[in-house]
Amino acid sequence: MALRAGFIGLGAIGRPMARHVAKKFPTTVWNRTAARAESFARETGAAVAGSVAEVIAGCDVLITCLPTSPDVRKVVEVESLPWRQGQLPVDATSGDPANSRALAGWLERKGVGFVDAPVSGGTSGAEAGTLTVMLGGEEPWISRAREVVGAFAGKIAHVGPVGAGDRSEEHTSELQSPYV
Repeated sequence: MALRAGFIGLGAIGRPMARHVAKKFPTTVWNRTAARAESFARETGAAVAGSVAEVIAGCDVLITCLPTSPDVRKVVEVESLPWRQGQLPVDATSGDPANSRALAGWLERKGVGFVDAPVSGGTSGAEAGTLTVMLGGEEPWISRAREVVGAFAGKIAHVGPVGAGDRSEEHTSELQSPYV
């Protein structure tokens, strides 16, 4: 069975990232502005979810690309959401390590993985599918994240445990990680 992707956050960087994901995987999207999600679906053939719960219920890997880590937590750290054991959220937000670790701990109690995966390369890199992505997390989650992140990345570096991607995002020119 093909991996099913979910994507939340269709802003300037998220929309082109999601476009690349939708070319490779069955994808369901959600955005606070429903018209943005509907427009994206018309362009790509992706499905539109009516709620965050609907995206989560229908995906194996969920990519979030929101303004801040607290925004991500408000969206996904909700007790009533239908998280299933084995699902993997991959947070492409330029986030903060402490929030990423807290969210990972909350998800782990549900049997759900977590990888922080901030990106570097701006909108042009997102459009071209050549972003540099720093992954923070543990195996086997990193392997699953690479599969989906590869749709929009030119370079992927595993830089350490959860939170390490967030820390590395500011230092992409210094990526000399033993995890690469």
